[in-house]
Amino acid sequence: ALETYVISNPHQPDPSVKPVNISDLQPGMRLATGLFTRTGTKLFSVNTLLNEAAIDKIVRYNREYPVEETVFIRAK
Repeated sequence: ALETYVISNPHQPDPSVKPVNISDLQPGMRLATGLFTRTGTKLFSVNTLLNEAAIDKIVRYNREYPVEETVFIRAK
């Protein structure tokens, strides 16, 4: 839980990081932080480039083991 908080709440905001809702994820987006379920299960590491399969996995996990509502994406 602490690692999730620290990663998701950087001390100084990074202007290249933007919050995106799960429903707005698109292939080609790159994660700016690791992605965890609320129970602490790590789904993806920082800098993961999302594709259709990864987005489908996030959506599937979110149904049973909710992930944080906001996913942090590195802006291009």
